[in-house]
Amino acid sequence: MNKNAALGTGFLLILLVGFGLWKRYSANYDLSLTQQELAADWTLYGEWFIGTPAEKRMKQVFERVERQVLGQGDILHTWYAQEPGGKLDTLAVFIGGEKPYAGAEVLAVGQMEALIASVVAERRQLPGPEKVKRLWWILLSKRGFPRQKCLSIASFGRIRWW
Repeated sequence: MNKNAALGTGFLLILLVGFGLWKRYSANYDLSLTQQELAADWTLYGEWFIGTPAEKRMKQVFERVERQVLGQGDILHTWYAQEPGGKLDTLAVFIGGEKPYAGAEVLAVGQMEALIASVVAERRQLPGPEKVKRLWWILLSKRGFPRQKCLSIASFGRIRWW
């Protein structure tokens, strides 16, 4: 066997093994959808960010609120009042939790019905956010629900959208 044939065979073998690993670990998850009624006095405490997703300030706001909220053992919620179509479009999002803290802005959500999407997978197998959103919109359209405005990441594998 000449050198080129050996290199070609080795490359093909690496490609096949890589594809097999990708196939095994990239799509082993289940996405389901349930409905839940939220309490009449549901309130979030945190900060608003209004700007473009590319701004450094957005990351700073998320990190600051995340430290406050997760530091209290609370769940981090994101409420999109305006979702951007691209990196240069304006975004209006409230980032917060359910427990009050000093200096927090208040967003009174009130009573509403929530749709909860649960992704069952190991942490290393979770699909990316864009894939989850795409699957989410497919599930919503099949059930006849309109697009809503609030996304809450409660933990790895559990997502709420209002």
